[in-house]
Amino acid sequence: MLYGKLTPSESHSSTYLLLKLYQRYRAILKIINNDISENNGLIDIAPPNDSLSLLEYSSQLQTHHSYSDEQTLLSSIKTGDKQIVINAYKQFQIHNAYESFLAMKNNRLRHEKNMLIIIATLCTREAIQAGVNDKKAYLLSDQWINTIEKHTSVENIINQNVRLNILLNFTSLVKKKI
Repeated sequence: MLYGKLTPSESHSSTYLLLKLYQRYRAILKIINNDISENNGLIDIAPPNDSLSLLEYSSQLQTHHSYSDEQTLLSSIKTGDKQIVINAYKQFQIHNAYESFLAMKNNRLRHEKNMLIIIATLCTREAIQAGVNDKKAYLLSDQWINTIEKHTSVENIINQNVRLNILLNFTSLVKKKI
C-alpha cells in the first residue's frame, strides 16, 4: 500500500477480492438485521485502515476459533446430555460468528467437508475418553465421514445442520454408555 492507496497488484489479488466480498456480506447482514440503514440503495463499506497493509488487515480477521471455545464444546459431549451440547454449540456459534474461511478460499465445499471430518474425529476421541467402546466410536466416525463426503453443496450441509448432528450423535453414544 502506497500513500494509503492499494498498489495494482494488491487491488487485483484474490485475498483483497475475498476481503471485499466478506465486507459486503457483513454489510448486507447488518442491513438485514436493521443494524444500519441503506443510503439510497448503496451500502457504504469502510475500506481497510489506510495505515495497514493488506497482509496486516487480513491478519486481523478472525480466521480460527479459540482452543478454549473448542474444548468447551467438545467436553460437553462427555456429559451425554443433548441439551448441554446444544447450549454449548449455540455459545460456540455466537463466539465465532465472524470466523472467516481463508484456509480453503477457493473451495468452500472442501473446506466445510474438512471441518466436518475434523469435528467427527475430535468427537470420536471425546466419546472414547468418556468410556465409549473405541470400535463403536470409530465405526460412527467412519459412517459420518462417508456421509460427509456425499454432500454436494455447502447449503446442504448448513440446512441439514450437520455439525450439530455430529455432536449430538456422539453425545447419544456417550449417554448409552452411561
